Amino acid sequence: MLAANWALGYDKLCEPTSKGMIVRDVRFYPLLILGIVAIFAAAWLLKREAYPVTHVPMFSGRSTRGAVEYTRHFERYADGSEQAARPEHDLAVFKYTRYRPAISSCFDESLVRCELILGVMARAAQANGRDVSVYVLERWLWDFSEEPCCGHLIRTLEFPVADLSQDANLE
Repeated sequence: MLAANWALGYDKLCEPTSKGMIVRDVRFYPLLILGIVAIFAAAWLLKREAYPVTHVPMFSGRSTRGAVEYTRHFERYADGSEQAARPEHDLAVFKYTRYRPAISSCFDESLVRCELILGVMARAAQANGRDVSVYVLERWLWDFSEEPCCGHLIRTLEFPVADLSQDANLE
């Protein structure tokens, strides 16, 4: 019955004022909310992201194992010093940590893709004045129910910049 009244337009609210009656259509807000939900559903189904509105990588997957695997990557310089690699500061394509899944896949897949991405990172760092000699990738396992802090190192991969692919074009 309510749906029929809504469809026929009997759901208008009337408010008396000094100038007469004001009629307000109460369908506006439900239709607005429906439109917003439809836009987000389409973005989710088409896997389109408009940061920060539809970008939710932290909550997009769920692991019930209790253990977390994560990858840390460092830049090692010619003088032997190291610092955490932050390629998002060098090249716009790496914004919003889009490179992290590709870097994490270096431990699981063929190293050709990984070497190509690290080659692009090395060229971008060199263009910004940093002389990176080696990229170091570390895979860590942290079972936070058993280990209170940080976990333990599983595997380390080192990629000398001189051996990395220079095929990608940054222009």
